[in-house]
Amino acid sequence: MGRRFCVRCGSEEGPDNPIIDSLCPKCFVNERSIIKLPNTIKITICPVCGSVYYKGSWIKLGDDLSEVLEFLINNYYLTSGRGVIYNGFTNVSVKVTSIEEGKAYLSIEGTYEGVRINHGYVVNIRIDKRLCPKCTKVRGRHFEAIVQIRSEVPIRREVVERILLVLSRMKGLEENIVEVKEYRDGVDIKLLSQSVARQLANILKREFAAKITQTWKDSGYVSGRKRSKLTISVRVPGLLEGDIVEVDNVLAVVTSVKQGRVVLRRLDDGGQLRLDQSSLWERNVKLLTPKDYAVLNAIVLGYEGGKAVVQAEESGNVYYIAAPKLFKPGTGVKILIYKGRTYLMI
Repeated sequence: MGRRFCVRCGSEEGPDNPIIDSLCPKCFVNERSIIKLPNTIKITICPVCGSVYYKGSWIKLGDDLSEVLEFLINNYYLTSGRGVIYNGFTNVSVKVTSIEEGKAYLSIEGTYEGVRINHGYVVNIRIDKRLCPKCTKVRGRHFEAIVQIRSEVPIRREVVERILLVLSRMKGLEENIVEVKEYRDGVDIKLLSQSVARQLANILKREFAAKITQTWKDSGYVSGRKRSKLTISVRVPGLLEGDIVEVDNVLAVVTSVKQGRVVLRRLDDGGQLRLDQSSLWERNVKLLTPKDYAVLNAIVLGYEGGKAVVQAEESGNVYYIAAPKLFKPGTGVKILIYKGRTYLMI
């Protein structure tokens, strides 16, 4: 039988170079994967004891999220049919190399015709916090406060993940959580302690320039004393770096959202605008979506009358745009068109 060759690079089949569906191992891992996992892997963890929900039961897997995810992939997804192994591979295993901002970076390894092959893989992870039956019985679903996190604009998954990341660093929060529920428009967190709820709200105010309001509701009497449950409404701007916004009829791009301040760069003159928590809510800040404007690739032709002469690559249309920054002729740029006005994206 004649030797086979890789249809991509032309390398010849050999003992250390098997051909996998017309591809050598190097080309195979560039185009395909040893396994196929769901785009998002959900991990349900009890916020009190750290138990993980696995095959209908709650088990202890330790505090290291990487180890928990690695166990679930190797012992559940690769054995239950939820993860598909490429035909011909054996001894497949997965290691978690890192977890960053809702994404898990994996190292996949498997054997094909006696040759070990490995490659990288990325999946999204979603952490759902839910009390296990044991902790539910202990706590009786009792809570003293609820923090309701909502956004002034339709909330995006990236915003929710950034909020949850900040909260994961708050000392003493986990042991006070009764329940965390995610909704399409935000997140509700039920807590045992009203003081912890206030600390949580203050962190969100400081980090995301959130607007805070508090209300109380009578919940009966305990030992002859009237008790009230606290509801804290936390409204975040819901902005992310790179968003295009309109502030008092001026177009700007969000360059930073942190430490209670949103920093913008005006597109008309390149000037910087800093909005703290109070001024952010006083100003008329409108988040634009890609449906509201168009972004085109263009080339700088030169300058005339103090304006950049820019030609759109696709249409050939020429625009005269105020340029807060000088570009050499021939430089590729992006232009944004909104309500008939054109801006240079710098």
